[in-house]
Amino acid sequence: MTPADNDREIDTSKWWAKPKQALMLALLFFPMTFVTVTVNYWIYRARSEYIERHPDLAARKPPTISRAISDPAIGEPFAFWISTSAVFTVLAMIPVAWLYWRSARAIDAGSPGTRRVLNLSALLLVMLQATAAVGMVILSQYTFPSFNEQHMLGSYTFFISQSLAVLVMGFACGCIALQKPVTDALAEKRGVNPRISRLRAPLAVACFAAALAYLGLFVLKDAGLGAARPLVYRAYVLLEPTLISAYLVVFGTYYIDLVTNLRLSALRHPRAAT
Repeated sequence: MTPADNDREIDTSKWWAKPKQALMLALLFFPMTFVTVTVNYWIYRARSEYIERHPDLAARKPPTISRAISDPAIGEPFAFWISTSAVFTVLAMIPVAWLYWRSARAIDAGSPGTRRVLNLSALLLVMLQATAAVGMVILSQYTFPSFNEQHMLGSYTFFISQSLAVLVMGFACGCIALQKPVTDALAEKRGVNPRISRLRAPLAVACFAAALAYLGLFVLKDAGLGAARPLVYRAYVLLEPTLISAYLVVFGTYYIDLVTNLRLSALRHPRAAT
């Protein structure tokens, strides 16, 4: 190895510290981080603050997020931060969709079915996330008791679209993880991380199963279940924020894919990274 090569090796070992790569990390990670922190904070704060402000009502019937934000003192700041987060969810999904688009071009032409799945996944993820973002805005801006129908429309739009987005992630990652030629190709090129796909696929499926359970509890909570009804309702109330956090956990696994892609790009093009 020549001294110049040695300098290059040392130079690229701290790829993340270079201005261009640091800027890329910030641009890619800020939307996802903002959404994760902000949404998690407000969905749990809203319920906690409602219980503190209305202890008697909360003792009789634990509040859902929807009920909690019906108090204007809670709902108004919630609407601002959740609506802002809705915009960032779409911005955060764009690099994730790019990972699938890039993966489709990285695998061999001998896997045309998988290439179509990955290309379609890239498109569907952006479309579904944009739809979910619209739902976030509607449900946060239109609250009980004045706008029941509009709020429920926003809730349906958000939960259905977000659940489908997670299902698309799980299906696409499953297609990658279950085909050795595809995983081998992606291990050498930039795109979705095949190792993380093996983890993400079952995680996304479990998240979607939780969404189906949430739907079931939503239907059952108003059914004539006798003594079991309070237990079903409490499970429904607790699963609501847990499910939203689960969406964000699946989303957050793409941090690893993006870091891997930036690192590979910097190591292969060290001069361009400076």
